[in-house]
Amino acid sequence: KYEADFAQLQASTTGSQLSSGGVTITNASGSYPNGSAHAFFDSSNAGLGVCHSGYTTRASSLGGNVSNCSTNFGGATSDDNLTISETLFLTFDKVVKFTDLVIRDANHNLITANSAIFIGGVGFDAVGGVVQGLSALLASNSFTFATNARGVPQIYLTSASVSAVPLPAAGLLLLGGLAGLGVAGRRRKA
Repeated sequence: KYEADFAQLQASTTGSQLSSGGVTITNASGSYPNGSAHAFFDSSNAGLGVCHSGYTTRASSLGGNVSNCSTNFGGATSDDNLTISETLFLTFDKVVKFTDLVIRDANHNLITANSAIFIGGVGFDAVGGVVQGLSALLASNSFTFATNARGVPQIYLTSASVSAVPLPAAGLLLLGGLAGLGVAGRRRKA
């Protein structure tokens, strides 16, 4: 089971891959209809969102390019959450099922009223920051997140729990049977 606060994951990893409990987020990206966007982690008790303000070019000796949503180097610090026109994409290294997801509003508070968040195009409500009804969400290795004006129009994904979906037992039996046929075929040739 993969349970992690995005802040803990970011602090404990390098590069763009976040791992915990044998599950890895291999890609986190964002989209914006009027230009490019990227996933952005706001480390001040908020979470993962989308920045469409671009990057500031810096020399590699200074750490390379930095997001314009960064507090230290950019000026667009209010453009770091997931807004109505943006989409956040998360891709995992295996098929997973979400068991828990916590979201915060633009002020970094747990959402205290029902609020619409769309995961894979399906609307879910959040109560006290906790997204409700995730058992209805299909297992996948890729998920999209969006919000709308019906609830809180700016959100962060603060923490998530997912469980890897094991290969069904029938699949293992099929693989074992195919391996047995391969061994039997080799014995006949010999």
